[in-house]
Amino acid sequence: CIIFMFILIFHNVISVKGADSKTAKRMNVVFVMDESGSMSDTDINALRYEAVDLFLGLVTDFGNYMGAVVFDDNIVLQRDIAALEGNDAKNELSKSIREAYSNGDTDIGKAIELATDMLLKSGNSELESVIILLSDGNTDLPKDKTGEARIQSENSKQIAINNALNNGYKIHSICLNANGKANSDELKAISDATSGVCVEVKSAEDLKEVFSQFYSIIYDTETITLSDSLLPEQG
Repeated sequence: CIIFMFILIFHNVISVKGADSKTAKRMNVVFVMDESGSMSDTDINALRYEAVDLFLGLVTDFGNYMGAVVFDDNIVLQRDIAALEGNDAKNELSKSIREAYSNGDTDIGKAIELATDMLLKSGNSELESVIILLSDGNTDLPKDKTGEARIQSENSKQIAINNALNNGYKIHSICLNANGKANSDELKAISDATSGVCVEVKSAEDLKEVFSQFYSIIYDTETITLSDSLLPEQG
């Protein structure tokens, strides 16, 4: 893995020095973020949001299309894909993800099926598309006494993988295994099936590095020079 060294101060989305907006690649990107109850323990300082901010700060200010799905055992937030035009749009997307709080169980299949459906319906058809999936475990539905929810989740997962394969979407995933209880096999299988990358990390403090690596993979970049300055409130 390529490791990027950076010094960052976070509040809103950071900025990038010297990005060439004329030649930079544009993409459809959907963030799929686990907000199940266990995340309050595995990411106690909410560093996943700073990792998303890092990624948003690296992309060009114009030309990318982005959306988000925040989930537990239900869909907590569906942020439809739209053109990400300027720092205000980046900050608004970041804010919506941060504010989508929940405390339920975990249904990965439902979340990634929605993400692929969003790409099909509102992604820019002229751009390549990726999904970045973050979870601290695997599908976990303890209230499902009949097994029907588990079956539906598995069906949704297969639909999502088929959608990704048929349309060339890659699903990159991050398994946050901070408590040693996470099983990365499910996330790895999803990423492997769609030619994506799965990374397992032991600490939420590593999330920013992984999102930086994913930026490099998705946008085919080399070494990135980051600013250590804050993005003004007005963008």
